[in-house]
Amino acid sequence: MHEDLKGKTALVTGAGKKPGIGYSIAERLASLGCHIVIADLGRPPEPANPVRTGTREEMDALAAELGKRFGGTVSTVDVDVTDPSSIGRMAEILRERCGHIHILMNNAGASFGVPADILSYDEAAWIRTVDVCLFSVFRVSRAVLPLMLGEPGAIINTASRAG
Repeated sequence: MHEDLKGKTALVTGAGKKPGIGYSIAERLASLGCHIVIADLGRPPEPANPVRTGTREEMDALAAELGKRFGGTVSTVDVDVTDPSSIGRMAEILRERCGHIHILMNNAGASFGVPADILSYDEAAWIRTVDVCLFSVFRVSRAVLPLMLGEPGAIINTASRAG
């Protein structure tokens, strides 16, 4: 049924922790024969920002697990989806490592400053949430799209209930 996915390369942002929507997407795509690139911050959360992200150790462990279970190539890349320089570095790494991306799964997301009602919601937290959940989709898509040209592919954007 999904024979057309075998051997395709999929980049999944926000996939560096378990449990998580991104990891589940990466796991499913790996089970269908895709080569996977797990992208996440690759560092522990900052004290002022308690949103959980995939650390380097977690990302490497997840890549090893998926590779062992499903075969195929599973690799990781660090990226801060709010930082254009970090996204640019990721795109260069992908160009060197993979050459072509067939599937871009924009999945990274976070909610900052919640729970709070609108009257007490911190504006900086709101702006950070929109940056991660919305602007990053544009930034990552723009950086990765040149690696997708020339072959059929797909860009898929997701959001959690927090989005």
